[in-house]
Amino acid sequence: MLPYEEWARYIFDPRRRFRKPEALDGVRVLELCRPDWWSLALQVGVSFLAEHGAEVIKVEDPKKGDPLRWVGPSEEEGGAVKAEGENYPPHGSALFALVETRNRYCVSVDITTAKGREIVKMLAGRADVVLENYDPGYLDSLGIGYRQLRKINPRLIYAAVTGFGSFGADSWRKPFESGIQVMTTVPSFAGPFDMSKPTLEEAQEAGYLPSRAGWPLGFYTGGISTAVGVAAALYYREKTGKGQMVDVASYAHCLRWCDCSFPWYSMTGNIRRQFGNCDFEINPYGLHRAKPDEFGDRFSIVAAIGPVWPRLCECMGTENMKKWETELPMNSDRITWKAQVEINGEIDKWTAEHTLAEIDQMAMKYGFAGAGCRNIKEIANDPHFLDRASVEEIDDPLYGRILVQGCRPNFHFTQARIKWLNKPMGWDNEEILRKYCGLYKSDLEQLTAEGVIGRKGGGY
Repeated sequence: MLPYEEWARYIFDPRRRFRKPEALDGVRVLELCRPDWWSLALQVGVSFLAEHGAEVIKVEDPKKGDPLRWVGPSEEEGGAVKAEGENYPPHGSALFALVETRNRYCVSVDITTAKGREIVKMLAGRADVVLENYDPGYLDSLGIGYRQLRKINPRLIYAAVTGFGSFGADSWRKPFESGIQVMTTVPSFAGPFDMSKPTLEEAQEAGYLPSRAGWPLGFYTGGISTAVGVAAALYYREKTGKGQMVDVASYAHCLRWCDCSFPWYSMTGNIRRQFGNCDFEINPYGLHRAKPDEFGDRFSIVAAIGPVWPRLCECMGTENMKKWETELPMNSDRITWKAQVEINGEIDKWTAEHTLAEIDQMAMKYGFAGAGCRNIKEIANDPHFLDRASVEEIDDPLYGRILVQGCRPNFHFTQARIKWLNKPMGWDNEEILRKYCGLYKSDLEQLTAEGVIGRKGGGY
């Protein structure tokens, strides 16, 4: 029997991914993308399905396309985005869409026209899943919502991906990501924190400045939940033969990640606030400044539970840590305000005397958890990330060789994969509409002339 790591490397080896079957092979997905508002949760959820082998047909408005095609670094910063309407991004996509429109067949259809809606009905009739991110009830008003499409295809799974749900007092709100964060408490958990103050309340008030997460957290949580919801509905259909509608509200899934904040409030009335680079529930658990070296100067240390706390105390070896090892043996002993201030202050002094490389070596030697704070460049060149294809270089026919995030998780018998990164708008009109709608070349030419579908590469 092989040693465990060798066995795991063999069965999960990313170089073998194209030899494995795809878990969602045979599942056909129709992605109906609104043209007037950037809403990433839909695209993220569909990306997960596409990575695992679902055949995804992305339907965009011929005039505007998916707004995600315009999101990314500016041209001045090495990206491709100019003022909207001036120049279409090269190859039909800015960099954000390059990541989250992978593995799609792209068609452009004007669903506000009667013929465009008929095309959607034909595609939905042969689909397993429809996902859309329009305002609640809009597609229903056009006659192509869940209530109409289920009559054509009773086994259809239909996911409505919105910011705030299909019903409720806030369902009318546009799905803007920063709004999802602020309405679900995330920024109030983050931000500056002054541990020099005598009490927790004074420290929070002195530094209170809500700070949003530095990436679209609200949309990515909504996207993950979209994929999970569709997978659960597919499994239920496998057992019962019944399709169903899935109501995805991105705010609710962001809220779901708020750990024990709500039980704590309901029991005590306490409102969770920011705690800087530490954590009010466990200690030590924080980010500390180290002696600068080529790898940076921030190091995260976690040594709160079980036998890990004595290991950190032994490693640091200071008189205070030796004393606290016996006086504060349990995590519950170390999360008082006094203990938080004293222990984290001691760790700050210790890490300031060592480089990231030195602390990393000591963490491995003594057995406490720790890691240096990395940037994108460091990750892009890290052997561990590259070995596992957590980031991978794709040879794209339009963009050339480019580095993107890989697919996860790994599987023994199946495997997710990137087949291609992005296609320009309407790139697959002829192939898809002939295959699934039975349209001839003359039909497509007529529909293009009428503005019902767009031209290959965008526009009429």
